[in-house]
Amino acid sequence: MTAVWGYDPAQAGVDQARSRLERAEVELTDEAAERGLEIAQDALHDLTTAPPAPATELFVEQVVVAVAMRELYHEPDLQRVEAAAYLGVARWFFNSLWHDHP
Repeated sequence: MTAVWGYDPAQAGVDQARSRLERAEVELTDEAAERGLEIAQDALHDLTTAPPAPATELFVEQVVVAVAMRELYHEPDLQRVEAAAYLGVARWFFNSLWHDHP
């Protein structure tokens, strides 16, 4: 998940989450953004190979949105193990997105 030519897919995922939440009129707090990014990166680091940038961006976006919505509705915090479980489903569902791209 290293930035290439100024593009950081993890940060792009946070930016996409912020944009999605703004359209839903939900504020993304700095704490939720940081926690979501940390949880997503922890789950992604457990993979045996680094995921492609588009997959990283989408996964980070979804985790950050999940953290923000749980915060908004005062639900239990998203746990790393839950994000890791979702990662398995996301890799299956978005199969081709997880392949290396030229």
